[in-house]
Amino acid sequence: MQLTRMAVHRPVVALTVTLALVMFGVLSYYSLGLEDNPELNLPIVTVTAVYPGASAQTIEEQVTRKIEDAVATLGNIKTMTSSSQTSASQVTIEFNEGTDVDVAAGDVQQKVSGIRRDLPAEVEEPSYAKLDFNDQPILNLAVTGLGGGDPTRLYRVADELVRPRLENINGVGRVVVVGGEVPEVQIEVMPDRLQAHGLTLDDVTTAVRTQFLSTSGGQLKSGSGDTTRGVSLRIDSREGDVSALGSVPVSSRDGFSTELRNVANVYLGGKEAESLLRVDGRPAAGVLVYKQSTANITQVADAVLPKVEQIDRELPAGYRLQLVIDQSTPVRETVGEVQSELLLAALITGVVLFFFLHSLRSTLIVLLAIPSSLLVALVVMKLAGLTLNGRTLIALTTAIGVLVDDSIVVLENIFTHLERGKEPKTAAIDGRGEIGLAAIAITLVDVAVWGPIIFMTGIVGAFLRNFAIVMVAATLASLLVSFTLTPLIASRWLSAEHGDRGSRGGLSLLARFARIFEPLYQGMERAYRGLLHWSLRHRPVVLLVSLLIFGSNWVILQSIGSEFVPEGDREIVTLVGELPAGSALEVTDRAAKRWEMILLDHERFPEVHTAFVQVGANQDARRISVDLDIGQPSTRERTSLDVGRAAVAAGEVIVPEMRAQRSSGGPSSQPVQVRVFGDDLEQLSGVVMTAESALTALPELTDVTNSLTSAREVTIRPDPTRLMDLGINAQQIGGAVRVAYQGAVVGKWAESNGKERDVRVQLPAALRNQPETIGNLPVTRRGTQLITLRQVAAETSELKPTRITRVNRQRVATLGAEPKDVPLGTAVEQVTETMNALELPAATRWAMAGTGEDQQSSFSQLLIGLGLSIVLMYMVLTILYESWLQPLLILTALPLATVGAFLGLLVFNQTLSIPSFIGLIALFGLVGKNAILLVDRANDLRRQGLDRTTALEQAGPSRLRPILMTSAVLILSMLPVAMQIGESGSGRSPLGAVLVGGMATSTFLSLLYVPVAYTYFDSFGMLVGRLFGWRPGLPFRRRAAALAAPSEQPTTESLPVAREINGRAASALASQPMAILRPPHWRPRPIHAEEAAEARSADREPTPLRRAG
Repeated sequence: MQLTRMAVHRPVVALTVTLALVMFGVLSYYSLGLEDNPELNLPIVTVTAVYPGASAQTIEEQVTRKIEDAVATLGNIKTMTSSSQTSASQVTIEFNEGTDVDVAAGDVQQKVSGIRRDLPAEVEEPSYAKLDFNDQPILNLAVTGLGGGDPTRLYRVADELVRPRLENINGVGRVVVVGGEVPEVQIEVMPDRLQAHGLTLDDVTTAVRTQFLSTSGGQLKSGSGDTTRGVSLRIDSREGDVSALGSVPVSSRDGFSTELRNVANVYLGGKEAESLLRVDGRPAAGVLVYKQSTANITQVADAVLPKVEQIDRELPAGYRLQLVIDQSTPVRETVGEVQSELLLAALITGVVLFFFLHSLRSTLIVLLAIPSSLLVALVVMKLAGLTLNGRTLIALTTAIGVLVDDSIVVLENIFTHLERGKEPKTAAIDGRGEIGLAAIAITLVDVAVWGPIIFMTGIVGAFLRNFAIVMVAATLASLLVSFTLTPLIASRWLSAEHGDRGSRGGLSLLARFARIFEPLYQGMERAYRGLLHWSLRHRPVVLLVSLLIFGSNWVILQSIGSEFVPEGDREIVTLVGELPAGSALEVTDRAAKRWEMILLDHERFPEVHTAFVQVGANQDARRISVDLDIGQPSTRERTSLDVGRAAVAAGEVIVPEMRAQRSSGGPSSQPVQVRVFGDDLEQLSGVVMTAESALTALPELTDVTNSLTSAREVTIRPDPTRLMDLGINAQQIGGAVRVAYQGAVVGKWAESNGKERDVRVQLPAALRNQPETIGNLPVTRRGTQLITLRQVAAETSELKPTRITRVNRQRVATLGAEPKDVPLGTAVEQVTETMNALELPAATRWAMAGTGEDQQSSFSQLLIGLGLSIVLMYMVLTILYESWLQPLLILTALPLATVGAFLGLLVFNQTLSIPSFIGLIALFGLVGKNAILLVDRANDLRRQGLDRTTALEQAGPSRLRPILMTSAVLILSMLPVAMQIGESGSGRSPLGAVLVGGMATSTFLSLLYVPVAYTYFDSFGMLVGRLFGWRPGLPFRRRAAALAAPSEQPTTESLPVAREINGRAASALASQPMAILRPPHWRPRPIHAEEAAEARSADREPTPLRRAG
């Protein structure tokens, strides 16, 4: 009350505070980050250890298991997953939500450091990373050259001319160069020349390390006293010219000596490529631009792209820098479409309010609640660390239907007091004061729906928490606006003397236009009165029909599929192809070129604008990653799903040995995944092959993959006896083989620009690709005789796994697949049935994983959250009504809304998904409010003395207008969302479909069901009262009885007096739209005897409500 009094009597203060909030809201809008999806800050830490040349099994035994055992002693670990593959171990630890990821990363590093000495000496220092789902490149650029371009030169242009200039742009986090060949000094040792000079590989590496170095020599002090200066000393034997390296002397322990050029080729070349990059068939070096975590993606892109054009013009002749993928484009489209939907919703709200209120000033006062509340919500978003994304923006759009309710309630009550002849300021204060408690209560019901959602965990919690926080903030902000800004403006703009509901001649042009709607409404009201009258006299029929309608949910659900999040029609299609294990990079590249040629065929794939191909992706030589830019959906006939499937099919036809699939990056992107656990690799492989065959036979699945792959591995087993005879050890053997085939970095060479390049010793590529020459490798010498590998070791060749995955320290194999023309939920059901039918060995078990498992766990969380929301609503209603039964009555209307919600999904061809559940939660709050309007009005009339049936027959029509107003606003504002008019609306359309369908059906059904259910609950309450000797009655019954003597209790005949005093003339409802917009929990003030006498002496009919035009 004091807040409203201050706003009315001190308008300068109130308006200043309002303008301050508006200013902070605008500042918050421009400072909020812009993302496609909410930020996911999950406590996940990854440990990566590189063991060059080691096999997957060696990595697992000597590295991965030791790291796992050390980390497992930490607390709060939710899941630990590891991957052991050739040359690398990666252990990912996911901690329970709420764990400080920085502290967790420090603890993990400490544990791994403790067992560092237990790892093989050749293992490089482990690296640690905190997983960031949002740490993805926002721009993919490519440097290409005419005629293909030299790979080393492409890398130099990208790394030296492009990367430094982009890194200096505000908002850019880092720039990464991929593809091309990193420059390095190559020392290719020829084994036959080594033998001719009596030298070994160890002699060469020792010579370069000792003769070619750069190191600090301390400091030299010169001068004395105040003139003493320190001068740094440095020893640098590195020659400025690479060719000078050839003169480095190479000597053996037995005195043999020659220059390096006599046993090796020395030149500045490129490091052997681990991956190749092409853009539209042309070799390229990729430049990936990452933004800072707090930067706005579109602002960073807008700053980088002009610079890209400038750099492109300044590159050396023959080279080009081009944009390949712009991740800010879909974000712009999504945010732009949601903003348009938000503005359209506000416009629709204004039109609907005007037709109901018949007053432009009243409409504007109510509409002011929308921007005011949204700006306050933006401030809360800023304080809560949220961003502007698809979820928060659609929450703001959904909130529009709720924001105007509080202002309508307060404004209507202000008019009631204006009609009594009060001054505008007094009417504003008294009108708000009379309705304040009820407005707070009904707002709390809206907030209660979202309460449990804010505390949900996991990925689904991260998505829904954004939506819930925005809805709660906007709803509470609307209550604040209705208590301050609405009465303030009403006290200045409105009066009882200037109306638009008086004579027709006094109506403004707009008001006359709005009256066109009135006959239609009158017809609906008359029809509803007849239906309600019939329903109250055929209660069992209405109840039975309601039960049958609710039961139809089961039938409707059979026709609705389910999925985690709807897949939209994207502009970028990502494909992944894998050749058989052991395929060399050159073989994979030839296969990629054949696939690429098909994809760039404009007749077969007219949608493809650009093809970005990476061969050897993710440090896997047999893996091909393809990103296709297919443009906006409006520019093509096929969807991204159709294009992706066609590209996969074409690739597997043109390259029969390749397994291809659509992807969003990484092997875990397949939505259907099954994990098979077992420690015995041979047994596990057999089970997985059986399961793979069973899943491949399912018509609901396509692109079935298996993570268990094997490749031929050559094992060198030194003979201990021969080693002992020669006085050497296995470590020397291993070192020689590693230098020959993997190479050893023995120093750094500085270019003229100061950049240091590795100096690598290894065999020529031609010899490294000839397995039969391994035995000829000289490993040591005995006197004048060189000892080759064949003389001291045996070679064996066998199939070994290329990757070993473990989950919670147990080996696991993963089967992946994509649904084929069925929703994800249907595919998961078929997979579950098939896997349950398999007879697995006792030592193995299986479990769902991937998106399918995420969907199951998320739906379970959502159902629990939905149940808690209903319980919290019930608690709020019991406090409000001081009754245990009537809150149950209101909640029984909620199931009827689900019928319309599911029908909406069916009509708009949507599935049950995360957005659908969000819409269902929002729907429950809105449907509960409509039921409250009916029940509360019936209680008011019964307190005035009407019998139950008469009260219900009058309560329904008197609340019809506000119910229709709220429903029309929400249905019409959500209709564009449900219809998916925009190109990026697939993630929002299910939410809109649920709200449109649920509100449309529940509005009609609750208007008939709630009055009927009211009678049953009331009779049950009376029965309980008689059985237990107490009378539950209606809320505030005792208070109402104490305010009036029995003789003064209003009856049906005396109701006009009460109607007049309270501004509720039932006969005038049709001509007084504002008068029926009472707040749902409005309580009429007591009818005192002197007021009744004064009203009777006036002998007048209630005057119609008038509005200032």
